[in-house]
Amino acid sequence: MGGESIIIFSLGNTCLRSSGVPSNTGVKLVTEGVSRISISLPPGLLKGFDEACRRAGFRDRSKAIQMAMRSFITEHLSASEQKGKVSGVILLAYDPEVRGLEKVLVEAQHEERRIISSSVHNHLDERNCLEAVMVHGDGASVQELSEKLAKQRGVKFVKTVSFQTSE
Repeated sequence: MGGESIIIFSLGNTCLRSSGVPSNTGVKLVTEGVSRISISLPPGLLKGFDEACRRAGFRDRSKAIQMAMRSFITEHLSASEQKGKVSGVILLAYDPEVRGLEKVLVEAQHEERRIISSSVHNHLDERNCLEAVMVHGDGASVQELSEKLAKQRGVKFVKTVSFQTSE
C-alpha cells in the first residue's frame, strides 16, 4: 500500500479515523471523531427520506439526519420542560391491523381524560389511521401521554404541538 494507512479506532461510541497519512510519520490518529450508528428502516421510509433530503438540498444523509436529530432533541426537551398548563394536539398515525393497538390507544385516552378534551379519528386506508388528540393540562402530563402513545407497537408517527397557557 505504498506507505499509506487507514486506521479506524473505536472508543466507546466514537470512531476516530486516520486516513492517507504516510506510515513513516508516526501519525496514526486524527483528532476528529464521529459516532457511527446503524439503523434498520423500511425501504419506503428510506426512499421518502432520500427524496426529502434531495429537495432540501442535502448532499448526504448524515447532515439531514443530524438536523432531524437536533430538531427532535429541541422539540422533545421543550415539551418536557413546559411548566403549568398547556394546550395543544397530539397527532398520531398508526396501523389499525396491529392486534390490540386500538384498544390500548382508547384505554390510554380514557385514563388521561383529565387532560384530553376531544379526539378526531380518520381512517386513511386499511393500514393507516390518523388521530388528533386535543389536550389541555399540565405540560409534563401531556408529554407523558405523548411518549406513552409513541412507544406502542404499530404507532408510526407521533407529533405533539403545544403551547403554554398559564404558569
